[in-house]
Amino acid sequence: MSGNFKKEATAEEFAVAAEQMQDAAEQDKVLGGDPESENWTFGLDSRAKLTVKTTVNDTESSVKLDAGYKISFTNEKAEDKITTKITGAGDVSYNEGGSKSDEKSFKFYNDSEFAYIDMSSVTEGMKIKMELKNVLSMLMLFANSSSGLSVSMSVNDGESAADAEMSATVEIQEVFSSLVSAGCKVYIDDSNGLKIKISVTAEALTQLLSETFADMEIPVPYSVSAAAKCDLYFALDKEDKFAQVSADFDISLAGAATGGSAESASVTLKGGFYVKAYTGTVALPADIDTYSENLLPGLFPGV
Repeated sequence: MSGNFKKEATAEEFAVAAEQMQDAAEQDKVLGGDPESENWTFGLDSRAKLTVKTTVNDTESSVKLDAGYKISFTNEKAEDKITTKITGAGDVSYNEGGSKSDEKSFKFYNDSEFAYIDMSSVTEGMKIKMELKNVLSMLMLFANSSSGLSVSMSVNDGESAADAEMSATVEIQEVFSSLVSAGCKVYIDDSNGLKIKISVTAEALTQLLSETFADMEIPVPYSVSAAAKCDLYFALDKEDKFAQVSADFDISLAGAATGGSAESASVTLKGGFYVKAYTGTVALPADIDTYSENLLPGLFPGV
């Protein structure tokens, strides 16, 4: 994210910026406009690129991931009722070997009713669809079990965006404050909207890692490289509407492969992601009606 991030923010400047972010979320400014109006639209464009390299003794392995997704919400009025049309499209590619022949990829789409997955590049002719509400339920179940956060979402066909529920019990100010207390550096650019950059230093990463393993009541198996870096970005436009969240990181960890053993291991994570406001449209493929309704293989045990 471009911006003027040369001068580190004071505690007072950071408190004001964090409160502005919190107020924008609580007062529903982040979506922009009135989600109940017939001309309301909102969209997101996202992409993540990640390379993970691991070494155990002299054995090396790496995984590369590149994933993107665009989604558009558009209100439509028919017979004095406003409904929200949802259209999304994305792609995923990953490589666990290193050569081009090891790369796997697939595309996915969604409308207000179904999620569509095109895996024809992996298995010829495999194009399936699943009810969107079932996919969302599974994602929320996974998010709740893996993060410990209470997250809920429901999207029903014909429902307006104002009626669709999306909530997460996370206080923005608390998250920011915990990062700062760990030793992260904060930079603020409020010349055109609000942009916040939080630089997570190697020392801060070490503290956060120590606190995480302390909660699990086990010793920290890895040490953080002094050259490690992670920059987080948050932005609102001049109307306090969501503009962007992004990050870039290059983190190396080293330690024992298994607790207390003589084996050595290292892990390097390099890459970044962005989620930003999107005003364009999203198109579905012309053959979307030919996708067969089925479960994604491997999604459930025994399937």
